Amino acid sequence: MKVIIANEEVYPFHSYGGVQKRVYYLSKHLLELGVDVEVAASLPITREKTSRFDGVLYNFIPPKNVWDCSYDPIHCSRLMVFSLNLARFLGRKKFDVLHTFLAMPYFYLHLKKRVPVVFEPFEEIYEYKVRHLQPENVFQSSWFNLVRFVKWIIDKYCIEHAELITSEGEFQTKILCDMFGASREKILFLPNMVDILTVDQVLESSNTTRRDLGLTSEDFVLLSVNRLEPNKGVTFLIDAFRIVKQMIKEAKLIIVGSGSEESKIREKILDSELINHVIHFKRLPEELLFSYASMADVYVSPTLDTGSIQAMIECMACALPVVSTTEGPRWVRHGVNGYLTPKRNPQSMAEAILRLHESGRLREFGKKSREIAERFDYKIFAKILVKKYSELVAN
Repeated sequence: MKVIIANEEVYPFHSYGGVQKRVYYLSKHLLELGVDVEVAASLPITREKTSRFDGVLYNFIPPKNVWDCSYDPIHCSRLMVFSLNLARFLGRKKFDVLHTFLAMPYFYLHLKKRVPVVFEPFEEIYEYKVRHLQPENVFQSSWFNLVRFVKWIIDKYCIEHAELITSEGEFQTKILCDMFGASREKILFLPNMVDILTVDQVLESSNTTRRDLGLTSEDFVLLSVNRLEPNKGVTFLIDAFRIVKQMIKEAKLIIVGSGSEESKIREKILDSELINHVIHFKRLPEELLFSYASMADVYVSPTLDTGSIQAMIECMACALPVVSTTEGPRWVRHGVNGYLTPKRNPQSMAEAILRLHESGRLREFGKKSREIAERFDYKIFAKILVKKYSELVAN
């Protein structure tokens, strides 16, 4: 059985966000299970047409596309061009199943002769998170409203015509059914996952210490990994950390990520006189992220979204307790491996962090996080996918 996985960006040739890494790890595990798998993506910076990485063939199709903002006119235009070129590319290939993301399969689904399609709406269905965006006048933009409407039409077409749709959990399934009319019978639970073996290999070989970051063994270290965008709620985390700092002098915060709110967040840190207690990395290679997670005390997710966070499950695999504004697909068990707090509520977030600090149960909570993360290993869901692929081909 031959499967092609397609997305505009893929790790390690583009960025290494959740979807990009998902393509890489799914391809890797499907290959290990005997599936003949290839990847199709937009041109990388090097503009090479093909490359083989970890045994998987990567095909690169123009144009060169870099994710910036879901409603950026240039990005939207390039995305549609890529989707059209992808359909042309796939029309010349012999394969059995297309597994793809976002708006990628739109033109391919129009072809009369095509293979079954597994469609992951992924961030596209978070489209309805836009109520969280700021400033308010974004919503009055004619361009914004037009793009939002067109994207809804494209998403609905893909959801209606794909043979299988994936969902990260009930919160997504409800959107798929209520807003797009999807049938629950063709929805497959496929959450964000973590490669446990990779995490363990990194942690076993890592010689990174707190001293490398200017931290001490007495410091109480919080870690948060997010794009610095309005919907990620990082400004609320800064407010919460300011409260925590008043109670715990040894508290430190590590933020990993970049985005449109970077300057705003830096100004907030300066205004709160926290500059000497916050460490910011725009990007981190996976190896360093896991190493830093293993030396932190708590992972904090201040997101305004309703979905799951890729970095959260990865840090849980590094045995970190969690304070989060979303539970994802039952990742955060309140009082078991961390605490859930309301969105946009720095006071509640700070109280949850302080509660963890005072509990003396960080190691216990971290162990539970690891146990939960192990249930979301890629190797588990790759086997489920292979079974679903076979069913689609048989039908």
